[in-house]
Amino acid sequence: MEMSTVVYDRKGSELSRICIVDRDPVSLSQVPHYLVDAMVASLDPRFYQHSGIDYSQLANALDGKSQTITHRLACDAFGSSLSKDDASIVSAFIARRIEGRYTKTEILELYLNRVHFGASYYGVQSAAQGLFGKSVENLSLEESASLVGLLHTQEGLDENSQFSSEVAELRKDPSNHPQPWLRERNIVFSRMVEEGYISELERTEWEKKPMITAAPKHAQLGYIKDAIRQELEIIVGEERAAVGGFKVFTLVDPELQVAAEKSVRQRLTEIEQSPGYDHQTYDQYRALTADYHEKIQNGTISPDTPMSSPRYIQAATMVIENKSGGVLALVGGFDYKRDAERAAAEKADSFREEPFETSDRVLKIARPAGTAFVPFVYAAAFAKSGFSPISMLDDSPIAAPGGGILGEWGAEVTERTYSLKPVSARTALTYSYNNCALRMGELVGLPSVQVFAQKAGIKSPISDNQSSMLGESSMTLSEICNAFTTFPNQGRRSDRPRLIMKITDREDRLVYEVEDKSETAVDPIACYQTHSCLVDALERGTGSAATSEFGLGKISAAGKTGTTEKFTDLWFLGYTSQLTAGVWVGFDEPEPVHDPAFSNRFALPIWTDVMNAAEKQYPSQEIKPPVGLEKIEVCRVSGLQATEKCVETVRDGNGQQKIVRAAFFEHLRPGTLLEKCPADHGKK
Repeated sequence: MEMSTVVYDRKGSELSRICIVDRDPVSLSQVPHYLVDAMVASLDPRFYQHSGIDYSQLANALDGKSQTITHRLACDAFGSSLSKDDASIVSAFIARRIEGRYTKTEILELYLNRVHFGASYYGVQSAAQGLFGKSVENLSLEESASLVGLLHTQEGLDENSQFSSEVAELRKDPSNHPQPWLRERNIVFSRMVEEGYISELERTEWEKKPMITAAPKHAQLGYIKDAIRQELEIIVGEERAAVGGFKVFTLVDPELQVAAEKSVRQRLTEIEQSPGYDHQTYDQYRALTADYHEKIQNGTISPDTPMSSPRYIQAATMVIENKSGGVLALVGGFDYKRDAERAAAEKADSFREEPFETSDRVLKIARPAGTAFVPFVYAAAFAKSGFSPISMLDDSPIAAPGGGILGEWGAEVTERTYSLKPVSARTALTYSYNNCALRMGELVGLPSVQVFAQKAGIKSPISDNQSSMLGESSMTLSEICNAFTTFPNQGRRSDRPRLIMKITDREDRLVYEVEDKSETAVDPIACYQTHSCLVDALERGTGSAATSEFGLGKISAAGKTGTTEKFTDLWFLGYTSQLTAGVWVGFDEPEPVHDPAFSNRFALPIWTDVMNAAEKQYPSQEIKPPVGLEKIEVCRVSGLQATEKCVETVRDGNGQQKIVRAAFFEHLRPGTLLEKCPADHGKK
């Protein structure tokens, strides 16, 4: 029998099930006696007397109808391998052989674990959990009778019955058809009275009970469930995954997953409602699809008419635990249901070599990273002797082929004012001065940048063009998110983000377990120095709106905006001491999101929501520098080692002049030679 594969979250609770058929076998000792009584009374009153075929109802068997529980078991187990003409007679002989080989108890157990209760529920345990939210041993009598009522419908009612269409719908989704289901349950009560299992008075009382089912579980977890299924198929193979019966252990946080999905939907809706937004909206596409299906039904258009592809805005986000590389949350788009429909349609198209999967926007689809790539340029420089956050860079314009706001390689603002004098690498990265990033990249050399980024975890190729230092090259959200974990991890990272940490079979034998493959991939000092700049970028630089506008709580975090030249791809990558989160916003067919569209208006709000949701469970702490770094006071004016003369005169809130220290502390690589500031700023 195919069985469900059960997926567990980080706390060991069931997260979801992966299955061709949702089945979880149990022993008959776990099944309440009144469920067995109801089934025997309703389906096979002479079950304990016959030997597989009830000769008083032999005509039913010859007509192809299952007239005993054993006959039903035979048809279920072997019917698909028999031709229609042979099925009725051969399955009757098989039923006799089953009775000769197995006890009545074993037959009941086999049947209850195999039988289809409708929808996706195979076996009594799956039906109990899916429809009533409890294990089979905890079912009440009326719930047991309700499940048996669904077995009436297994072969359908008489074709002339007024209820035949209702039965078909009931089997598709029992929870959404309470009235016909209630009728079937009450028929079971009547048969239990006829067979002496309950009294007439008890039937009257039980029939008054309403039909109460459990709310569907994990309805919002589609994206991450699909991603886990894909990884399972890679690990154990598609055939073994299809048979199922595994226990899959993950680090997924269901609450964080739901919060991330909610934020994506809410923030994308806000974008659609923003002034000047002129793209197709999600609601407009829903109206188009409704009109399409209506025209198909009324014959206005041919069923072969292709439906228009969605063109509404999308977003994706991923959250990784820094230490293990385990995935805590993953959202692949605006609406899982729409993406799942697209995935199903593309899989059915035999001409498609790589059909769409709902997690592709996170795991497979590569897009230009834009200025989110810039931290790796600085980190590559800081890894070399002579470069640090206090290295000075020329802040003057650099012409670029593209033109436009970002075309002069200026900054992530609509109007860029150049100082026309040297600024520190820290300042340049904090405020995303792209002209300075390009100059830093040229100083250190593009090959060094490429090597550093690849060691950090960027597996997609980085082009040899000059503009690749500003994120021209495409990469997946998954890989850049993993690469960003090197900044809080002092250069360490997992080989890739992991959805599955361990797999066991049904007998708890180990099938697969993630090895600790985290390693120091890049220079720890360079990563910490880059991190210290990204703290500034989030607090007062391009990411400052996280706190000032979008409500980021008191979290010790760092991050970097990412905007592409034509505003087609918008990113935000950021982290705390415990986790790293990445967000991408854009269209499936690249086009400008808005003009202008900076990531701190579009991607940053989603990141902020996710980090706020995570903070209670994963409290952030200050990230400490690597052992051995030298803490040196640096003059804010000259960028040299500060002296007692590095002060400046400022005015306070009352307009009074006062002298303050014109210096800050920087962590530098041991052995860094720094001249002392010669100026006397206090006299100026």
